[in-house]
Amino acid sequence: MKRLLLLAAVMLLAQGLSAQTEAYKKLSPRLQRLTTKVSQPSTLNPQLSPLIDVLVKFVDGADEAALTETYGLTVKARIGRVLVVSVPVDNIRALADDAQVVRVEAERAPRPMLDRVASQIEADKAWTGTEHELQQAYTGKGVVVGVVDCGFDYIHPFFRDSNGKTRVVWAADYLKNKKYTSQEAITAAMHSSDAAKMFHGTHVAAIAAGSHVEDADWDQPTAYQGIAIEADIAEGCINSEI
Repeated sequence: MKRLLLLAAVMLLAQGLSAQTEAYKKLSPRLQRLTTKVSQPSTLNPQLSPLIDVLVKFVDGADEAALTETYGLTVKARIGRVLVVSVPVDNIRALADDAQVVRVEAERAPRPMLDRVASQIEADKAWTGTEHELQQAYTGKGVVVGVVDCGFDYIHPFFRDSNGKTRVVWAADYLKNKKYTSQEAITAAMHSSDAAKMFHGTHVAAIAAGSHVEDADWDQPTAYQGIAIEADIAEGCINSEI
């Protein structure tokens, strides 16, 4: 009898571990590491657990309203069955264990790297003309870099020249059907009409053609810059929801 009880206990334990393993497989590596610190995931009040933004994919026909309520989700965006949600950390394992959930992912937190990217891709050698014995230095001077995106800050420090003036020489705000073709008009406009809620265009343009900027807030002042550091910039703002 004792052997039968022991066997039954082992089988139940194995089933529990198997279920945990399946839930674990649904999590991206970062979330797997994060949730190992949580022994018993539960549907806690979101105020009692730190929140994290994740990508979650539901099965066809999933009861999104019930999932949102059960696991304390806040939906921020969606593409088909994939949603960007904010979820209490303590609920991640339980969310992954739900049969209506296919996958839960979170990338590692972003960090500033424009102080080192240029040297990593050897753009700094193009700036000095030393790579492959270039005939001159290439910094983007005399070239126009165009970016079609959403959320532009025309007078961001990354877009200023050595005199403090913007290097954005042309801008179109297609959301308001406006075009700015002079530095004065661009400076007066300051930003595209969606800049209060979007900044992706500023981010992209800064990587492509950002000026040299010192950040004194770090323990050791760090220089950040894009690639075509002396190029003129043209920015076209479009509807990000199309």
